[in-house]
Amino acid sequence: MLVHFADTSPGLEDVLPGQCGHFLVDNLGVAIVVSIFQYMLYSQRKHFAGICLSYSLCVLTGAVHVQLIDATFFKALGLLLAVLLSLRAKNAVARRQKLMAGVLNMMNSARNLLYLLALDPKSQLRLRKMLSFCFLEVAAWVSHGESAAEPQSAGKLEELDPQDRQAAFVLRAKLRASIGPRPLLLYLRDFCDELFDPDAATQRACAGSEPTERSATKMDKISVIRRFHRNVEVELHSVFSQFDFLMMY
Repeated sequence: MLVHFADTSPGLEDVLPGQCGHFLVDNLGVAIVVSIFQYMLYSQRKHFAGICLSYSLCVLTGAVHVQLIDATFFKALGLLLAVLLSLRAKNAVARRQKLMAGVLNMMNSARNLLYLLALDPKSQLRLRKMLSFCFLEVAAWVSHGESAAEPQSAGKLEELDPQDRQAAFVLRAKLRASIGPRPLLLYLRDFCDELFDPDAATQRACAGSEPTERSATKMDKISVIRRFHRNVEVELHSVFSQFDFLMMY
């Protein structure tokens, strides 16, 4: 390679002092190394400098043929990396499936909450709007990434009823302040209690039953309220758990 360089390249005596840098760039390929080093991060530059220094010391000390580690170690390390990469790919598919299952569980829990108010169309419509707003806030919070701007897919207050907009505005997610939609999800418990009419639910529960002492004991107002709260608590707990599961990703 030295002979080819001497035959085809101009001699150093023909290069002016100011053109020495261009001579090295054009003939020795230094531009490639400089461009690579220019676009590196600061931490990567330190690692690259350490590798170059290590190779330079090996060449200067004549230790290019010294073998301190057995070659089988590198083979075993390569096999280990291959196994870890395969496990990572397998776990990625499983994590994606769990993520989709979590989203479906949240949707099923929201549907069950709507079923609890199926006999009251107005209250069910209010709850549907609030759940839609909450789910849009959750989706925007999970997918906002590193952007600090308000996402376009966030819930719109205009779609809610006028009496629900103030609480939704106060408790909604604030990306600039790093406040998630958890307060809004916790507000769903009070919102469901506000929509529930215990008197009407008790009348529906007692409809069709004989006014005996046993039926009055089983269908009293307190039992109906406790049953509604228990069902709501189960579904909301599922929503909270799945939201925490989504935040892991």
